[in-house]
Amino acid sequence: MAAMAQNLNAAFLSASKTVKTSSGSAINIVICLVTVGSEQLFSFAVFNCPCPPTNVSNQGDREVVSGNAIYGCVFIIVPAITLFFMGYAMNIRTWKLMTGCCNRHSEAARGLLAGCATLSEIFMQSMVAPCAWVSIAFLDGKYYACAMTRQPYDMTCRDVIRTPANKIRFTVEYERQKQVSQVIGWCFIASVLIVGALVYMFYRWFSPLTYHQRHYMKWYQEIEVKQFEELAKKEITEETKENVLNFLQHRREKTHWDKISTVFTHTKFKGYEVYSRLDQWSENQNTSCMDEARPLDRQQGSSRSTDKEGNDVIGVDVVEMSEKTALETHIDETARLLNSSSMQDTQC
Repeated sequence: MAAMAQNLNAAFLSASKTVKTSSGSAINIVICLVTVGSEQLFSFAVFNCPCPPTNVSNQGDREVVSGNAIYGCVFIIVPAITLFFMGYAMNIRTWKLMTGCCNRHSEAARGLLAGCATLSEIFMQSMVAPCAWVSIAFLDGKYYACAMTRQPYDMTCRDVIRTPANKIRFTVEYERQKQVSQVIGWCFIASVLIVGALVYMFYRWFSPLTYHQRHYMKWYQEIEVKQFEELAKKEITEETKENVLNFLQHRREKTHWDKISTVFTHTKFKGYEVYSRLDQWSENQNTSCMDEARPLDRQQGSSRSTDKEGNDVIGVDVVEMSEKTALETHIDETARLLNSSSMQDTQC
């Protein structure tokens, strides 16, 4: 069992790596295949067209058609809308564009036009799965035929419940609506392909980059993200290790444990970002140590004054003491030379 779990985990990681390193066309193909499989599963296991009673009035006929239409349209439209929003949510460019956009610095803002261009690209990428779902739903024909047929079954409702799914008989009208649905599906596929191809060609025609420049930029961004992650993790490891050691090297009071144990929300400390309660505690400790070191410097005679031009002069007492020591040494050397010369004159 453990070996099977490891194999499944390895297969999932390999598939994720393949999807990340694949081109946009390969990813779109994978999305379409997954959508087709999901639609077949829904059609077989979930969808069940309602069976209306056989004897109904004219008003009842309208209600039956309305109920079947709602049921069939829900299976066509709602999954497509869900896949569209999932495509937006799973696209990393969506969150790069939207995260912090209201508090972003004016110099980092790209402008409204660039933002709209990025949103349009994300929109085109997110429309792949919904279009695939709608196409397969129309080609299957069950949803559209159920929505457009008053009486889909050529059997009583009691017989429909008791009969296996592969032996249920449908009416001629239901089969005819399935054929219409398939025609609509092929027309929808052709329209989407033509419009998508034209939009993509226009996008490439007006692109400021050449074919090789686009690939160079893509490779550059991928390697940049990889290098940033590796170096950032290394830097974070060193910094967090220093903070943890700083906290654990002494016995701490409960107030210190309370400060690092509360729920963390984003905050700033003296204009800089802090990323955890322990990081904030470490910055507070460093600031306290710096504040305690300043009075000690003043007690040791570290003085500060200004010259005539208003510049700071540090350590005036030390400079004066060194000047006095040099003057005394010069006087002693002069006296020694005079004594030696007077002794030479006496001998002569």
